[in-house]
Amino acid sequence: LGQIEIQVCACRPAASQLLARGLFPCAPRAPSLAVDLRMLEFVRTLFVRVPPNATAWCDALEDFLDGRGYKLDSRNSLRRRFSNAVVWYGSLVNAAKYTVASFLQEIREGVRSTLPEEEAGGTPPVRRRVVVEEVDDEESLPSSGRSSDLRSEGDSADGAVDDDDVPPLSRPSEYLRQRCPLCFGGKTCHDPSVVYVLDMADVIACLDACFTQKRRKNADGHRDAPRTHPESVFVPEEDVQAMRDFVEATRGSSKTRPGGRAQEKHRDDDGDQYEGEIRVPNSVLDECKDSFGAADEQREAASTQFFADTGLMGLLCRHDRVLWLISM
Repeated sequence: LGQIEIQVCACRPAASQLLARGLFPCAPRAPSLAVDLRMLEFVRTLFVRVPPNATAWCDALEDFLDGRGYKLDSRNSLRRRFSNAVVWYGSLVNAAKYTVASFLQEIREGVRSTLPEEEAGGTPPVRRRVVVEEVDDEESLPSSGRSSDLRSEGDSADGAVDDDDVPPLSRPSEYLRQRCPLCFGGKTCHDPSVVYVLDMADVIACLDACFTQKRRKNADGHRDAPRTHPESVFVPEEDVQAMRDFVEATRGSSKTRPGGRAQEKHRDDDGDQYEGEIRVPNSVLDECKDSFGAADEQREAASTQFFADTGLMGLLCRHDRVLWLISM
């Protein structure tokens, strides 16, 4: 712990001078605290493996420094500034990784576009299971339509393709391959003849909800300005709302749809029913709806009056790798 003085001008801002010394400032202008980059990297790595708690970290650091003769001006004088440094250092690291990955992906696509296409009508590929070690990321071109597949692969890095005219990919998207190479990394990972066999499935996914992942509303009742991670696994809210509107329009209201409250008394006589093309019994849908108040039937699991986000719903593969998350 030390104190330094620097001369600041328009061509030499404080942040640039501190970074040149291996220190990360707590503010872009007139910073009052700078943290060693190695310390920030250690804290960032630690907070990946334990619940992030900057308050406990700063309290322990203040007591540690106090016992060695370094008394800070006031209590909690370190917490806010250290937290700012940790947050923006992590944002800078994530942005740098995303920039490098995007550049490498562009180079990879450019190299693939220059490779000659194989003549159509060749020997069809053999369907078999593969391991990650057998897969070369610079995949060969199995058909004449592969060039358009490669273009759509780059466009579908987020797991979705907007152009209906683009032919389907011959392998999972780059996004899915990054999430779990074991499930999605093989060239011939999909075999329609055995896809319904349990041990030969493409991917085994599970849905899980966590109502403890809440976020309080601000004092004014609004949410903070969105700061999205460059490689976020959260499904955009507009996509979630669009799917919600589609499901509600397909199901209809609870009063008119089969199995609703108005027809609940007839369900025992008629037996369980299905709704349109949704091959899920009404009893399963009703149990799923009622389970949201399982902790207390008189209230919901989380109140939107006090919380901006009331929980998370996640889609994971069988290796416990998160594919997508949705804010509930």
